[in-house]
Amino acid sequence: MKAATAAKATSRETANVLLRGLIKRIEGKPNVPNALINELGMSVRDTNPTRIEPAVPLNLAVIGSPFGYNTLIWDKNGNTSGAMFIVEAAIGSATTFSYVGQTSVATFKHIGQIPGVKVIYRVKATRTRLESDYSLTVTAYDTLEQAA
Repeated sequence: MKAATAAKATSRETANVLLRGLIKRIEGKPNVPNALINELGMSVRDTNPTRIEPAVPLNLAVIGSPFGYNTLIWDKNGNTSGAMFIVEAAIGSATTFSYVGQTSVATFKHIGQIPGVKVIYRVKATRTRLESDYSLTVTAYDTLEQAA
């Protein structure tokens, strides 16, 4: 009985592997009509996918560290795994923001910072060449100290 069950499972797995290979070959041919794909019970490919607008990151916060880095955290605000977050900062007495890095998660560690030096941060989300507005800004070390 166990041998028959094992043989059936092996046969099923072999059939699934062969079927997946055939499906990939059919999907790889752009000239296969959607009607045939539907008839085969496969999903019809979306030739005009909807672009997902990235949302503004929310609740940006920063934690300054005496070890030379500032940690930022924020709420993704519904941005999915395909979104990237661009982090910008105005350091010291700078009045313009500069790119400092990017990440796909809702945290960022800005290394190489001098503890006590004011840094203003903002974050925006990007996805397939679309960009959200910037988040509200947050400041690490509100009082400006001169770098040594």
